[in-house]
Amino acid sequence: MRKKLAKVVTGMLTLSMVFGNCVSTKAADIPCATLEWDTLYQTIDGFGLSQACDVYADQIYEFGKRDEVMDLLFSQENGIGASILRSEVGNGLNMPTIQPDPQTWDFTPYKPEQWVMKEARARGVEKMMSTVWSPPAWMKTTGKITSGGRLKKECYQDFAQYLANYIKGYKEHHGVTIDAVSIANEPEYAAMWQSCLWSGQDFADFLANNLKPTFEAEGLDTDIIVGEEGTWTDKRLSEVYANSQAMEALDIVGGHFYHGSPTPFEQAQQNGKRVWETEVSDTLHSDTGFKDGVKWAKYVHDFMTKANANAFLYWLGASYKTNNESLIRLKEDGSYIAAKRLFSFGNFSKFVRPGYVRIGIEENPYGNLYLSAYKNPETGEFAIVAVNDGKNNETIKLNLQGITCGQLTPHITNDRYDLQTFSPISSVNGEYQISVSGYTTITYTGVANTAEPELKEWRMKDTLDNWDRISTRSDGWMLEGNNPYNAFDHDLSRARRTVASAQNIVYKLDNMKEFEATIYYYKVLEGLRFEISQDGVNWEPLEYMYEAPMLTGGYWEKIIVKPVGELPEGVNYLKIVFDQGKQAWDKHLSNISIN
Repeated sequence: MRKKLAKVVTGMLTLSMVFGNCVSTKAADIPCATLEWDTLYQTIDGFGLSQACDVYADQIYEFGKRDEVMDLLFSQENGIGASILRSEVGNGLNMPTIQPDPQTWDFTPYKPEQWVMKEARARGVEKMMSTVWSPPAWMKTTGKITSGGRLKKECYQDFAQYLANYIKGYKEHHGVTIDAVSIANEPEYAAMWQSCLWSGQDFADFLANNLKPTFEAEGLDTDIIVGEEGTWTDKRLSEVYANSQAMEALDIVGGHFYHGSPTPFEQAQQNGKRVWETEVSDTLHSDTGFKDGVKWAKYVHDFMTKANANAFLYWLGASYKTNNESLIRLKEDGSYIAAKRLFSFGNFSKFVRPGYVRIGIEENPYGNLYLSAYKNPETGEFAIVAVNDGKNNETIKLNLQGITCGQLTPHITNDRYDLQTFSPISSVNGEYQISVSGYTTITYTGVANTAEPELKEWRMKDTLDNWDRISTRSDGWMLEGNNPYNAFDHDLSRARRTVASAQNIVYKLDNMKEFEATIYYYKVLEGLRFEISQDGVNWEPLEYMYEAPMLTGGYWEKIIVKPVGELPEGVNYLKIVFDQGKQAWDKHLSNISIN
């Protein structure tokens, strides 16, 4: 809009007008959800991705805007704040190995890899995980790094020492702490790239007899990860679960999500082992849009709520891949595309930090809306992640059980916004009404036991259930009750034009100073005017402002309009004019409050 009509303030994308009760006199029945502060589930280890592995460290290291891309991936302030970095234990193919033959140890720096590791750590990464795709060729039955093969039985101890020296050497020679090491990547698959086959018995024997004793002898407390099959399953680990010494050695059970469904690894969790989803991507499609983004948010939600996973990792952070293997698509011309899945993944990684605990909330309170909630038990900070993977706007009442919280701050990813943070909204009597537009992910952050802000008192409120509070109006109006796509947040009575010409509504109240009007508009806002008068005869145009529009449903958007500054002395009349637009119904006045 032109400046003479409006001053657009980039600020808050509010969830909804707050009415306070689960059933409002104006709105239809609205579903309710309750956050249960004292209902505890799994502790979150983090959300992460791979970058310092194979050729992908080189790609970002040599990229002209590498610092910008690293910020997007790992900075909480300037990006999604990924807290886990998954790397590869080099084996001599694409990345050097620290032991090219039985007699040689070589810790010559590999600059791209170590640069990525250090830069990620500097941006806040809390856990460095390294996975073995293949041991060095000389340790394998085939003598090759690629196409499967197995670790020679006589090399089990060599391999255990190799991993111990890798951890120690990276700390000593490169200043990099490895927090967790995984024995094998996709141990069921003899891939044409670097790979090695392992059975469950192989894992059990190696853990119990070699790796754990070696780590203890070397004084290492690095977490040990086993699993990482391409399908989300832990069936291969039955021999590990049956071996008490192997179980004592094991810290984390990992898995990939190229097949299967996000179900819990019950034996692991019953034995106090953490569960990480350590790799997933989409190699078949090329889509960077908002529907793909919300699809991935729903996958993360399912792993948190159905599999009770402690961590979730995407495959690649940034690469030149033209499919969906990475969150950021690097381009040969030096530019890049930040896919929507980067930001919807960030709705978890940026706000649900390591050490948070998942807490109770209805996971699917209505329609296509999915909720999960997490708290920091030390500080009282918490996050609610809402995922709407359908086309309809979804509206619920949210109650808090076990805490009070006066305000929630929304952080929104959808077709229009990328993790944009907006001004807080306030609760009313401990309750919020929240709306999540179609194909949108929103994270609401708050702090437990903070007071509700004092509510503004209004001299007059008109919810447009009838025409009783209006002083005068032109002929071309009706009260609309239709609510397609829930575009109007269950508000079933609004004023809208019946003819595509200028129509006005006038309110009279002595000495008006301020107002707030909720307006819905379709796609583009045209022809909205406000005018003021002392006598109802002579009118002046009024400059107004509104905060960032809220996408609702079916291409409708919502704004809350306010005057720019206090109204002049002696204003007794306020006129709202709907003009222009391609359809008579393209603007709706939902409610207005006046002082």
